Amino acid sequence: GMLAESDIVWVPTVAPVAALVGNDNIKQDVLKQILTEHIKMINRVWYLGGMIALGSDAGCKGAEHAEVSEYNYLKAAINDQEFDDHLKMSLAQIEWKFSK
Repeated sequence: GMLAESDIVWVPTVAPVAALVGNDNIKQDVLKQILTEHIKMINRVWYLGGMIALGSDAGCKGAEHAEVSEYNYLKAAINDQEFDDHLKMSLAQIEWKFSK
């Protein structure tokens, strides 16, 4: 819907939530539900043509830079064999829209 039809660029991050998996202080069923819904939203926005950019919350507590690749989370969420090409096209679209 609306996000795909707008000039908004979404930079989703999965790493901060995924870093909490296994934390005894967090209800794991709730955490898994949040992750599932987040991944569904990423997939939906991608396939509706929304502008998604690759970002990183690497360095957040429990998700240090060397251990986390937001790229891998995004690629898994989108599950597209041509993900890399589409990500480059999305970047080109973002650069074009905002270079004016």
